[in-house]
Amino acid sequence: MQTLDPSGDPGQAYMLGWCVDRLPHLRVVATVIRRLELEPWSVHLLVGGIGSGKTTELWGIQQHLKTAVHEVGAICEYVDVGSRQRLDHVRPGVLVALAGKRLAELEAARRGARPATKEVKDANYILHALADGYVAESWESQEYEETVVPGVVEPPVVATGPLTELVPSLAVLKRAVAPGADGHCVFLFDSLDRMPPDEFENAIAHDVRALRSAGIGAVIVGPMRFRYGAAHAIADLFEQNVHSLADVELNPMGLTFLTQVLRRRAPIELLDDGGAHAVALGSGGVMRDLIAIAKSAAQEAYVDGSDAIHATHVARAIEQLGRVRAVGLDGEQVAALRKVRETGTMVIRGERELVLLETRRVLDFGNGRFAVHPALAPLLDVMTAAA
Repeated sequence: MQTLDPSGDPGQAYMLGWCVDRLPHLRVVATVIRRLELEPWSVHLLVGGIGSGKTTELWGIQQHLKTAVHEVGAICEYVDVGSRQRLDHVRPGVLVALAGKRLAELEAARRGARPATKEVKDANYILHALADGYVAESWESQEYEETVVPGVVEPPVVATGPLTELVPSLAVLKRAVAPGADGHCVFLFDSLDRMPPDEFENAIAHDVRALRSAGIGAVIVGPMRFRYGAAHAIADLFEQNVHSLADVELNPMGLTFLTQVLRRRAPIELLDDGGAHAVALGSGGVMRDLIAIAKSAAQEAYVDGSDAIHATHVARAIEQLGRVRAVGLDGEQVAALRKVRETGTMVIRGERELVLLETRRVLDFGNGRFAVHPALAPLLDVMTAAA
């Protein structure tokens, strides 16, 4: 159950060797790594559907960069924003605050017992004040007053003052942690894809500029909607470094890749090659669904008292996933899904199509090729007849 947990820690899965490199034409890791090697101060946006493997890609980037830059003292840090901050309260300053606090921790570890320089102490104070808040002292009418100014991290509020004023402090800590011409610093920010696009753009725009001005590179996971015609403003903010993660197509090469992923987690005694192939087909190429179906099939097998997963268990697991995907669909959406199933294409006109993509009812294989999720497709005729 642990190895087949789709909600498990992707970092742990990566370190345990459960991950398989994506197919060459679907990988964004190599592209992002090359650009960061050329311009370590560049900023990148990574978008893709829920369960498409964005976090795994971030871990791949981190592990490669950590290995490549170890000798020159550069650093690459993964930050799961969702575990440090309420995503519905992300505001300007949060990414700068989280990066600043992490740099302060790294600087303290690097310095050891030696005292910090005044420059580092000042930088630490400024960035911790942004993150955690501070007490402002004042005299009004000859009376002493203290005002508590909250930080942007726990509790989250809008940062006070322009973030450009914090750039020197970030740069100080960056130089203290990674000194020298080769002492570059890159942060990988995860979880922000769960934010609405407008809120995402408003929340991170100033932070991205501040990080870049301080010479700090970044890769930020963002909402899937930016994949479909990212607005000029967001594309310019990331200097056109917008990378999309496509779904795995169910052709022989894609199915081989998906079954390899399963084989890393489930031994052949539990899930034979035929069962792994059936799970891969039912997943539609969505990585999270691949693991979820395998786990559900294992539960079905356990309930039946079986020591292995059989075809009937896989079929039940796929049907369960399809029924989950079918919940909440109205007549117009069912009609749209039937058209996608018949034509293999979809014109994205507005909210209806975007919702179908975001909820993984429709899968995007790139180059204008779309498909209804195979777990949902068989239910469309029944749903239409019932309507």
